[in-house]
Amino acid sequence: METPNRSTNSKGVLYDWESTSESESWSSREDSHSNTFGGNDVEGEGEGSVSSVDDSLRLLNDTEIVQMKFVYEEEAGLFYNAYAKAMGFSVRKHKSKRHRGNEGYVKWRDWVCSREGKRNKKHLERTDRKRRHRAETRIGCGAKFWVCCMTNTIGNYVVTEFLNTHNHPLAAQQCVPFFRSHRHVGDADVAQLMAMRNVGMKPSQIMDFMTCQAWGFQNVGFTFADLRNKLHRERTQEIRNGDAEGALGYLSA
Repeated sequence: METPNRSTNSKGVLYDWESTSESESWSSREDSHSNTFGGNDVEGEGEGSVSSVDDSLRLLNDTEIVQMKFVYEEEAGLFYNAYAKAMGFSVRKHKSKRHRGNEGYVKWRDWVCSREGKRNKKHLERTDRKRRHRAETRIGCGAKFWVCCMTNTIGNYVVTEFLNTHNHPLAAQQCVPFFRSHRHVGDADVAQLMAMRNVGMKPSQIMDFMTCQAWGFQNVGFTFADLRNKLHRERTQEIRNGDAEGALGYLSA
């Protein structure tokens, strides 16, 4: 079993969570006693455990989140994405700054709501546009999650800013799995997709099978477009590897 990611707040509470392709499970433990916010075991499997994880995340207030500490910058991103999934919005990386030394670690990074910012005016004022405008998705949302490394070496990231003010309604839970930051085609999924493609199944047939296997589109973890793009990238990589092997074989002959 992989070692869970960990963070602590100023009260000495240790938060653990594990990131998987389907859900992020985490719990709160203080001293030697193991307890969860929801009162249920969130490290188990099944719909109940995922629901208890979401409930625990929703119970966190702004003060508790600001007091959190993380070992790695990536762990902070995993936590904020899990929090966003529970609350009903999507996130993306915004800005960061790296150390100029040899290590090159991230000194600070912030994540924002996917609806932060505005669309560039040059895309709205084009006179030669032939395709219709896509729906506006960025409306200046101010939600932000900022972590900073407080030492000269990697391994001590603290939350320096947390803004939870959205200027738009949060999405219903049945819609959240389709947001970009909550979709992922894992390695196990890729192996299964490639096996079905190699026996002649079409992408639409593969998606139908994955949907039935997961008991619904909302449980698959990715969309049909994600599946099709992943198959294309894997096929392109196979062709490149085959061409390289062929060239090496020709030169060594």
